Amino acid sequence: MEYHKRVEGKNVYLSPMREEDAPKYVEWLNDPQILKNIGTPQMVYDIPTEMEWIRENRGKGYGTEALGLLVEYGFQQLNFHSICLHVYSFNERAIRAYKKIGFQEAGRLRECYWADGRWHDRLIMDLLDHEWLSFQSHTSSSLLGNR
Repeated sequence: MEYHKRVEGKNVYLSPMREEDAPKYVEWLNDPQILKNIGTPQMVYDIPTEMEWIRENRGKGYGTEALGLLVEYGFQQLNFHSICLHVYSFNERAIRAYKKIGFQEAGRLRECYWADGRWHDRLIMDLLDHEWLSFQSHTSSSLLGNR
């Protein structure tokens, strides 16, 4: 197996998936709110304790920190010039997290996703390396923890 460096922040870390990660991943696939936000069909699994963990830990900034680690890794280690993502317009929590890192709306696919009885837009957001560097230098507190 190839070695991949573990990327660490203050509250979260990112690493390749391992067997012991499977229960948590399965639970995410079971959470209708998570699936709704990424547009994946629902599947039924059986790991209720992991769902409880997710509910208890939402809104604590872990996702924003994880995203910051990914962006930093992409720009500093992989030498990306641009990072792009897609998000549905109703996923306001994710959009706030993306903007907190420095992403901007670059485009919009109008009414392309049907959910909850209505059409929703898909936003395309991006971040350029020099924008990220500028954003980081103007941010008073690090999103990536003590490093």
